[in-house]
Amino acid sequence: MAAEGAHVFITGRRKTELDAAVEVIGSAATAVIGDISDLADLDRLYETIRSRGRGLDVLFANASVAAFVTLEQVTEEHFDPLFGINVRGTLFTVQKALPLLNDGASVILNGSTDVDVGAEAFGVYAAAKAATRSFSRTWANELKGRGIRVNTITPGPTDTPGLSGLAPDPEQAAGLRQHVAAQVPLGRLGRPEEIAAAVTFLASALSSFITGSHRPTLERLKREAASSGRSLEEVVKRYATRVAATSSPKPTDFEGYDPAVTDPDVVIDGIPYAELVDLGAIAKSEGISYEEAIDCFGSQSSNSRVIDKLDAEFPDEISGVRYVDDQRGLRVGFKGPIPTRAIELARTLPMEVTLIGGKGFSASELRRAQDRVVSWLRSRPEVATMTAHSDEETGQVKVTVQPKVMPDDAEEFKRGLQLPQLDNPHITVEVTLSADSVAVRPQ
Repeated sequence: MAAEGAHVFITGRRKTELDAAVEVIGSAATAVIGDISDLADLDRLYETIRSRGRGLDVLFANASVAAFVTLEQVTEEHFDPLFGINVRGTLFTVQKALPLLNDGASVILNGSTDVDVGAEAFGVYAAAKAATRSFSRTWANELKGRGIRVNTITPGPTDTPGLSGLAPDPEQAAGLRQHVAAQVPLGRLGRPEEIAAAVTFLASALSSFITGSHRPTLERLKREAASSGRSLEEVVKRYATRVAATSSPKPTDFEGYDPAVTDPDVVIDGIPYAELVDLGAIAKSEGISYEEAIDCFGSQSSNSRVIDKLDAEFPDEISGVRYVDDQRGLRVGFKGPIPTRAIELARTLPMEVTLIGGKGFSASELRRAQDRVVSWLRSRPEVATMTAHSDEETGQVKVTVQPKVMPDDAEEFKRGLQLPQLDNPHITVEVTLSADSVAVRPQ
């Protein structure tokens, strides 16, 4: 973030580590020693930030602790620090920052994939991180009036001193790291800079909204495939078969049962299982892995259903919907403020979604404006052919006109067209002249 021009305030309990971080970051960093589970330390932190006089644009609540302990072994001495820092500390870190957060700020919490894994002896930590994920969903609704976004990143095992610190000695730490890395689909630990890149993106103006967990069931099945040695395609089929078998009143033969044929209503993370089967064939024909096929093509039908719902529920509010990043993301614009219901629907999409409010026009208004401009130009005797399209991103109707006689003064010709006054001042018209035919002739 400092490299992007931000002044960064960092806090932690260990002075040596803080000093080392400031030395690496440079003059764009200010360190404040403190423990987020101590409210007095949080007050000192925010007083330091307040004294700079610029408020806060980004808050990354990253601090957390972890430890292995089974249900039988849990004591108050184990439970209290984990919930005191990971839950209580995170809550008051954000609460006490509220007066300093500028409108439109971004709050990012650090979650964990362990919430969904059920790892032995990691129950208290996983429960604490589940609370973090719940916080972000609730706070996103509570703070939307100020335009403050709240998101939780959910990184997998990451190569940090904290991971090694879960083991009692270096030899066991190496074994732990190797064991954990084997559970990751990529076969390695994450790197801190990879997590930092995700946080920086969420902090930036490029992301006005990001869904939390993309595909929780499929992510779990990926981990199961990695740990069992089976292919992801096989694991997905076995899971779909179990789901279909438990929901069907008919007895089924597990090995020979094909839910894609017998029970087409089986759905995994919004994707019909029948489509997941088709994705196996797509993966082979495209020369990509099954996982890549799911990531590239698996969201299209569920996306269409959600987009249809958005169109149906907000016909006069949506300004436009378009895919971005090679169809890995979606941008949805709204004429006015972003409706709460739209945020709820966006969360069901297995992809990154950006919701943009305050565009000032709706798609239906833009279409009517285009129709009015086209109708007018078709009636003009000086127009030979023309074509038009609207830009839902900018609210502009773009028209290309071929005059019957190409004028010497293009601007004077455009003024002479006497385009009609549009009802919505947020919608504009751009006219370009062409000496060649543009195909569509006035009626």
